[in-house]
Amino acid sequence: MKVVITYCLPCNYEPRARETGAKFEAAGAEVEYVKGHGGIFDITVDGDLKFSKKQAGRFPTDEEIEALAKSGAKSGAPARS
Repeated sequence: MKVVITYCLPCNYEPRARETGAKFEAAGAEVEYVKGHGGIFDITVDGDLKFSKKQAGRFPTDEEIEALAKSGAKSGAPARS
């Protein structure tokens, strides 16, 4: 499973992105961090946008992150390079 977390650097979202990424890494995912701006905090799993702070109007909950990590790990899909 390949996870890309795009976060707002000027907003200081990097610590939250790293914390979120650690949960995916614990599930065996390969995590890439992409610096952005404009309040972005997006989680993409295997090329599919799974969470967008702009769309939801909030950060993902721990439960949402854990569900995404578990569902990706169960799919058995190989990580994309």
